[in-house]
Amino acid sequence: MKKHIIFICFVILFITGYTCMQPTKEILTCNSSYKCSIEKEYAGKFTTAKEFNIDNKTPLSYKKSKVWYTIPASIRALPIYKTAEGKDIKPFRVYTIMDTTQNVEAVLTSASKNFEAYGQNSKPGYIVQSYADMFDYISWLAYWLFFIISVYAFMCYKNKSKEKIATKTSETEESGSTAETENNPTENR
Repeated sequence: MKKHIIFICFVILFITGYTCMQPTKEILTCNSSYKCSIEKEYAGKFTTAKEFNIDNKTPLSYKKSKVWYTIPASIRALPIYKTAEGKDIKPFRVYTIMDTTQNVEAVLTSASKNFEAYGQNSKPGYIVQSYADMFDYISWLAYWLFFIISVYAFMCYKNKSKEKIATKTSETEESGSTAETENNPTENR
């Protein structure tokens, strides 16, 4: 039983740590000199920032992935920017576009046009925010904790069932050996 408790505690710590590393807010802001800053907020309290210079002449590209568990089928997309040094940078951990398969190309085209307009006239600046929010953060944390508690409850139930079977088996063996002793009186002498 101790092994199970240690394992469950380890899994809880791992999942809690992993969930805490998921941002609750992500905002990319670029100024008129094509210098961008990505701010990420974790657990609604801690903020980190990273800066890089963007290449305004390279078009925006996207990493797309299908979401199999939604009806109708949808696609999530993460933007990929080029830095002034020519490196690809994916500033967001959470997707910035999610739409049905039919509409996603139009949304991607619109987002690419916004970036292209910023590349031609940087005065107004450029801001993009991902879908990261506190609700998703808390729901995933609650989901994983519920899953772990369910697994733990199942393991406890299974162990109790095994103990009951072992107790019944030992009682049966004891009553069987007592009956044999009563039937064979020569062994008692």
